[in-house]
Amino acid sequence: MLVPSIRLFLKNNPTDNPYYVLKMVHLSTTSSSSTKEFLNHLLNNKNGYAMERTLNAVRAKLDARCVDEVLEKCAVNDPQTGLRFFIWAGLNPSYRHSSYMFSRAYKLLEVDRKPQIIRDVLEAYRLQNYVPSAKMFKVILNMCREGKDANMGLWVLRKMKGCNCRPDTTVYNVVIQLLREKGDMDEAMGLMREMELIDLHPDMITYVVIIKGLSEGLCKDGHVEEAHKVINRVAESGIPLDSCYSFLVLSLLRIGKLKEAEMFFRRMLTGGLKPDGLTSSTIIRWLCQKSRILDGYHLIDVIEQSPSVSSIDSDIYSILMAGLCEEKHLVEAAKLANLMVEKGVKLKGPYVKNVIECLRHCCGKEDLASSIANIKS
Repeated sequence: MLVPSIRLFLKNNPTDNPYYVLKMVHLSTTSSSSTKEFLNHLLNNKNGYAMERTLNAVRAKLDARCVDEVLEKCAVNDPQTGLRFFIWAGLNPSYRHSSYMFSRAYKLLEVDRKPQIIRDVLEAYRLQNYVPSAKMFKVILNMCREGKDANMGLWVLRKMKGCNCRPDTTVYNVVIQLLREKGDMDEAMGLMREMELIDLHPDMITYVVIIKGLSEGLCKDGHVEEAHKVINRVAESGIPLDSCYSFLVLSLLRIGKLKEAEMFFRRMLTGGLKPDGLTSSTIIRWLCQKSRILDGYHLIDVIEQSPSVSSIDSDIYSILMAGLCEEKHLVEAAKLANLMVEKGVKLKGPYVKNVIECLRHCCGKEDLASSIANIKS
């Protein structure tokens, strides 16, 4: 907010020239000597190619406080100068914008309401024959990322190509992530395909973002098979299928897509893939919670028989044992008890008494009951 003296100045001296406004703000509210020096240079060189060159000659300390103060002075009446300063500061070797500062700049400059400011700055560069570099575009893109502005992020990506700046994998990943957060998976998938067409190789980050987005949007027709296609593409890039399927299953479980998670998990097993311990434990725990005890038992049986056995949480065995005993699936309970003895898996607290009694009195397995009771942790 402008201080009273500035409001009085504006009232008595109406003008559309932001130079005068910036000058009065500078004189009245400068908070540090560094800010004052940078503002002086912006005032004296704001209309020409020399702005960035002159800023390079300033010896004042550049830090987050200084950047914040300059942005505050420029934001209301000369945001274009503020954004140019912010971009220049982001390239300064003695200073680095934090995530907070990118977010702060996006809010102060009101990019969400006034996206034209970015277009105006790039147009000013063009008119002054100042060629923006890929690093300059990345400063703008990081600001869009912190503002979660997918539309402007995509526009910046396209503008880079128009300015003969080749976007790299990192740039594409930022925009793909923004599109995923927006829920626009069609556009995100299109960008991944575009990367492959221009000889940019999607990396693990690309695939994780895409798979997560697809898992979140599986309610839409066709996305289940689209996820399968993406995973096959992952395999071609050399990234382990086991890891990608496990990540997909966990993502589906976390967002409540339980049917789809089970489908992909079983597809892993039939395909000879090894789900990791967390994924295996999580899905079996879910089956037990849904009172699908036998399904959980058969699943753990398949996992145990696979060539590469996952490390399943020990409490999962206890939960299954208790469920099998309670539902009187005595043959399966005895088999699981033998497996636990063989693997040295100890029964957990609340289940011990009921399981031991079941093995002794219902299954007639006194020796097995004693063996499982004597397993040391």
